[in-house]
Amino acid sequence: MIDTLVLPGALLTIETEAFAGMDVQMIVIPASVDVIEARAFADCGRLETLYFEGSPYSIAADILEGCGEVQISVLPGSSAEKWAKRLSLPVVYH
Repeated sequence: MIDTLVLPGALLTIETEAFAGMDVQMIVIPASVDVIEARAFADCGRLETLYFEGSPYSIAADILEGCGEVQISVLPGSSAEKWAKRLSLPVVYH
């Protein structure tokens, strides 16, 4: 079990199912990430918060498939905010 997973700052793409099934409460996505592919965090049953430090330009709609309700922490006006609102996910700002 991991409380918080902070992804590496040089990461550009989070590939399909890269972190699927992880036992983690919070994932921090660095500002360097531009693309998040399908089911990247799928089936993370304990995931409570997805924290976007930046604004990826491409986020697949199903990155949280199989997760419970996940709070999305974003910068106001970011593409991550638009993505979360389009999917009716709960948004908080940092």
